[in-house]
Parts: sequence; structure tokens; C-alpha cells
Amino acid sequence: STLATYMWLKHPLVPHRHQIAYDVALMLMPATLLGATAGVFLNKLCPNWLIMLLLVLLCGYSGKRMLAKGFSTWAKESRERGGGEYVSVAQKEGDGGVELAKIPPADDAAADDGTRDLAALEAERAKEAGVPWTALGMLLRTWVAVIALSALKGGHGTPSLLGVSCGTKGYWALVLCNIPVMGALTRLAARYLLGEGRRKAQIGYEYAEGDVEWDSTKTSRYPALVSVAAVAAGMLGVGGGMVLGPIFLELGMNAQVSSATSTLMVLFMSSANVAQFMVFGMLDAQYATFYGCVGVVGALVGTKSAGALLKATGRTSIIVFFLASILLGSGVLMVATGVIQLQKVGITSFRPICGRAGAAARVD
Repeated sequence: STLATYMWLKHPLVPHRHQIAYDVALMLMPATLLGATAGVFLNKLCPNWLIMLLLVLLCGYSGKRMLAKGFSTWAKESRERGGGEYVSVAQKEGDGGVELAKIPPADDAAADDGTRDLAALEAERAKEAGVPWTALGMLLRTWVAVIALSALKGGHGTPSLLGVSCGTKGYWALVLCNIPVMGALTRLAARYLLGEGRRKAQIGYEYAEGDVEWDSTKTSRYPALVSVAAVAAGMLGVGGGMVLGPIFLELGMNAQVSSATSTLMVLFMSSANVAQFMVFGMLDAQYATFYGCVGVVGALVGTKSAGALLKATGRTSIIVFFLASILLGSGVLMVATGVIQLQKVGITSFRPICGRAGAAARVD
């Protein structure tokens, strides 16, 4: 989805920009991967019935929130259709009502009030239209750091590159290294985005609706929030979109931008999670191959279908409704699956971090 579709799509409100919010991905990726790493350890430790129960609760809660978000987005779109094309929402003073305000086109000379550096804005426009090499490089650096730390500590699937054994002081020291390393990368991303924000303010840059205007509060609060969600993603074995998508919409991001950005982050997060599951010796190659092929085909069909549906209806709320239905439907299916599993194996206990479980344990 990322490489074949989303990297080439344009922002729904600002046609020269990418649909993926690379600044959001850059700011949140270290915390996301840190949370996912912690979640992988919890997945190794927790019994299947507990993971299934938490998955059901996650799907039910997120699905309910998404359904409410879908109805509010639908209502907003209906108001906008009644008054013309609008691309921003401004709060009225006094009664707390919502006023829809039109944004003039970027090339409207009358919009320049003397505070905008037109030459710098044109250069910024060209930069936004190009390939975001800086952001991609920083994202790749974060991904490599997680994979490297995982390879250094090793597990049942692959030996440690440093020769440390699971459960030793050296092993846990390498595990805990994730915290300062990801913290430092988050700090570097925050410094970069805060500098970009100050530069944009100086040239009179105008943000589109749903953009994140980074400040010191957001660069600390948002990573903390997403890291908790990433723990759930790593622990419950989901790709991350199930938890990132709802959070992004809660933060006020445009639905199309949210979908594209979460997909990019899932590409990095899921691949890092898979690598760590391989290190733990917990990956079933047959299942991974089959469902991976199904997932790739489904993702390509889904993104193309969603694009066609959005073009036909002009309503981004449809994406939100689809997400809500998937979450709620998954919760119902997992309840049925969990009941069948409990009937077969009963309630099992917690598993050791430094040992195998299930079929692998029986082989040992």
C-alpha cells in the first residue's frame, strides 16, 4: 500500500503536497517502535486467552469511538456541502458554535498582507512537492536502530551477535538500551520539527486543516500517547493501523492523510515487529507466507477501491465508517474464535521470556 499507492498520492486539500504526513511519522516513529518492542515481550509472556481478550476489548472500544467519529465527520461534510467548498474550520467567539471559513488560493495576491515571504513560500512549496529525503532517512535510521538492538540481544530464533544469553545482565542491558536510543531519536526529531515550525512562522506559512503545528507540548505528549498504543499493537500482534488510525483521527488529522500516514508507519513498525518475533523464534513461516500474500493483495485492492469511492462520493467519513466496521466485526469474530480455543485448551498460564511455548516447546 505504501510503495504502490500512498507515496504517490497528493494531499486532498493541498494538491502539491504528499498525502503522507511525513512530519507526523518522523515525530512518532521512535516512540512507536519502542512501544512495539515492549509489546513483543508482553506477547511472548502472556497466554493466548489473555491476548484474545485484550484484542476483543481493543476492537470494541476503538470501533465504538470510530463510529462516533464517522457520524460527526459525516455531519460536518453535510454542513460544508450546504455552504460551498470549505477547507478549514474556525471557532466562533461567544456562543461556541462552529463557523466554516474559506481559505483563499495560494496564488491570490490579495491574500498577501505583507507578513508573507512569497519567495520563501514558493521555495517551501517546491520542497513539499519533492521527495522528502530528510524525513525518509531519519525514519530508516530509527528502523535500523531497532533491528540492530534486536539482533545484538538475539533469542531462540537467531543467536545474539554479542554472544549474550537470554536472561543474563548483558541481555537485559541490551533490551533496556532501546529506551535511551529511541528517546534520543525522538528528541532529534522534535528539534528538527520545532526548527521547521519556527522557519515556517517567519515566512508566513499557512497550515491546512488537519496539519499538526508542532510545539514543545505536542512533541512530548503525542509520542507518549502513541507509544502506549504501540505496546498494544506489539502485544496483540496487530500491524498497528488498528490503533494508529483511530488515534490520528482523534488528534484531528484528515481521514485520508491519517490512513496514508498510519500505513507508512505500519510498514516500519510491522517489519520491526516481525524481525523481533523471528529473533524470539515465534514466527510460523507457512502462516506468514500465506496470510502475507493475502494481505498484500487485499491492501492493494482496498486502497484502490477506497480511492475510487472517495472520488465518487467526496466523503472522507466513509473511510472512518469502514474502519469502525472492521474493528467491530473483528471483535465479534475474535469472541467466537476465543470460545472455541478455550474449549480446546482451557485457560493456560503465563509463559517464560527465555523459553519456547506451544508447538515449539513440545519439539524441545
